[in-house]
Amino acid sequence: MSAYPSVKVIISTILACTCAFVLLLYTTVYKSTGMPVLGEMSTNVADGFTSMHMPIEVMRMTEISTNCSLRLAPYHSIPLIALTSIPGSGNTWTRHLLQVATGIYTGNMNVSDELYNAGFLGDKEQYTKGTTLTLKTHKRKLEPFEGAILILRDPYKAILAEFNRRIAGKTGITQSSHFKTQEWTDTVHVLGERWYTHTMTWLSFTKPLHVVKYAELKRDTLREVRKMVEFLGLNLTPSRRRCLLDDMNGQLKKTGKKALPTDPFTKDMHQVLDRYIESVNKVLRHLNFCALEREE
Repeated sequence: MSAYPSVKVIISTILACTCAFVLLLYTTVYKSTGMPVLGEMSTNVADGFTSMHMPIEVMRMTEISTNCSLRLAPYHSIPLIALTSIPGSGNTWTRHLLQVATGIYTGNMNVSDELYNAGFLGDKEQYTKGTTLTLKTHKRKLEPFEGAILILRDPYKAILAEFNRRIAGKTGITQSSHFKTQEWTDTVHVLGERWYTHTMTWLSFTKPLHVVKYAELKRDTLREVRKMVEFLGLNLTPSRRRCLLDDMNGQLKKTGKKALPTDPFTKDMHQVLDRYIESVNKVLRHLNFCALEREE
C-alpha cells in the first residue's frame, strides 16, 4: 500500500459469511481542507478480487444532518459505481436504503421520470458528473464503471416479481390464469437467460465488486446496508442509522394483489433455472463469495 502523510487506515470487514471472509483495507488521507480522500482499496487478488486505487474526495459523513435529508455530492467527487441487477431484484429498494444510510442521492444510467417524481432526484443527473453514490443499471455493459454492487436474487423470485409488475401494470392484479399463457412461458425463458448472462458478466468484472443477496438484505437489512456503505468507503453514522431504522421501506409500494399458484414453474423450467443457479454458484464459490440460497 502506498505511503501518504497523515494516513489513517480503517480496516473493516465487509464480506463475511460461512464460506468466506474477505478483508478490505481503506486508506483515508486527510487534506488540509479536512475532507477525506479515499486512497488505495486493496483486496486479496488470490481470492478473486483486484486492487484499485481510487483517489476520490467524498463528503464528510459525520453527523451530516439530523433530519435525514439528502443531497447530491460535489462534482466529480464520487467514482462511477454500478448498482446492477436484473428487473425484479430489488434495485429501487436498495437505492432507497443506500440514500437514507448515507444522505447522498443515487443515480440511474437511464433517466426515469417515475423514479424522479418519487423522490430519486439523482435520476436526472448526468452520470459523468460524479455526484451520485451509485448508478442503477440492468445492462451487462461493464464500462465506464470503476466498481460495482451486484444485487443477486433467486431467479425464481425475480422472474415472479417482474412478471407480476408487468401484469399488474396492465390489469391491476395477477391471476392464476396468467401463468398458463405463452407470455408467462416467454417471460421465464427470457428473464431466466438474462439472469444467468447478467450475473456471469458482472462476476467477471475485474474491478472492486460487492455482491449483496436480496434474501440476506431482507433478513438482516441493517447489516447488509452497512456492508454496502463500507464497500463504498463511507461509514454508517449513528444519526443515519436512526434514519434507516425509521424508513426501511421507502415510499414506493408494490400495487396489485398476487394470486399465485403454488408453483407456476413447469418441470422443464425448473431444470433450466436450476442449471443456471448451479453454474452461478460454482463461480461465486470460486471467487470466495457465498453461494446463492433459494428464497422461501
